[in-house]
Amino acid sequence: MTASGASSLEPAQVHLRLYVTGRTPAALEAIAAVRNLEHELRQAFGACAIDVIDVLDDPDAALRDGIYATPTILRLKPGPARRIFGRIGAGLSLRDELRLDDAASSAVAG
Repeated sequence: MTASGASSLEPAQVHLRLYVTGRTPAALEAIAAVRNLEHELRQAFGACAIDVIDVLDDPDAALRDGIYATPTILRLKPGPARRIFGRIGAGLSLRDELRLDDAASSAVAG
């Protein structure tokens, strides 16, 4: 899997991490949904970082983050951390589920 993120010149206001298992239909659907979300976030917040981790390639990363089911997406920044798991794809508003607009507003205000 590949990882993408903001350039080192601009700190990410939003940092997400998606855990998947292999190239299953659920994993591919989750990756596509996260890539769409990445586009939205770059327009809304500027910098964002999204890591995609395949637990088959890096099981230790999943253990460090307490991931026991895939696909799972973590909102690392802005805090506090939030996670959703299960079917991640069409029909699910990741931006709403991860409460990105509320969290980003709080981070800027506070």
